[in-house]
Amino acid sequence: MDVEGFEHNILLGGQLLLSVPVIVTEFVPSMIIDKGGNPIEFLRAFIQAGYTIRQSFTATKSLSEAEALKAGEIWLIKNQ
Repeated sequence: MDVEGFEHNILLGGQLLLSVPVIVTEFVPSMIIDKGGNPIEFLRAFIQAGYTIRQSFTATKSLSEAEALKAGEIWLIKNQ
């Protein structure tokens, strides 16, 4: 997902998105804020939908919100 800071807006309008098993997204908190979104709420929406945040598909460690804010690109993996 690369929508130039509108990631949070897309999430608010598209609950169907939360049914896919893996989402790779550029994650630039300042761009999300510039477009009226909240990067922490963006992350929490995925966590509440059953996703873990990782730096890659094969990473075994989940990222905390603080770590994700610095990552640049995140992988959202749906928990089985």
